[in-house]
Amino acid sequence: MYQIDKLDADNYDTWSVQMRCILVHSELWSIVNGTTVQPTEAAEAAKWVQKDQKALAAITLSVKPSQLNYVKSCKKSLEAWENLASIYKPSGPLRKVSLYKKLLSLRMSDTTTMTEYLNSFIETSDKLAKVEIVLGDELLVI
Repeated sequence: MYQIDKLDADNYDTWSVQMRCILVHSELWSIVNGTTVQPTEAAEAAKWVQKDQKALAAITLSVKPSQLNYVKSCKKSLEAWENLASIYKPSGPLRKVSLYKKLLSLRMSDTTTMTEYLNSFIETSDKLAKVEIVLGDELLVI
């Protein structure tokens, strides 16, 4: 149905956005993110479990074999999603410093197009915002 790069050690940010979109389109995201919990009524619970298993399968099939250890023992899609996020979405001081240094050292090379450079700049500043480092417009312009 959709083709995205499978999750590896270096592409979590892109993978998670694309995977979330697939799950939203498949009407499974609310189960994965925990907003739709398992109902108590048997018939509804069975439907929920089936959707949860579809979501878990989608997540499992979208990771590279080297990453399967993180999801293969998960029983629910929410557990798999949270396991991957805890591994690949660090937000500690080291991640903050690393992203800030990356932004400051960003340079446009002769082989880089303006679009590629701007995309890299915007992506890095967005990642900083996600780890609660918001840079003012003035600093970004500098």
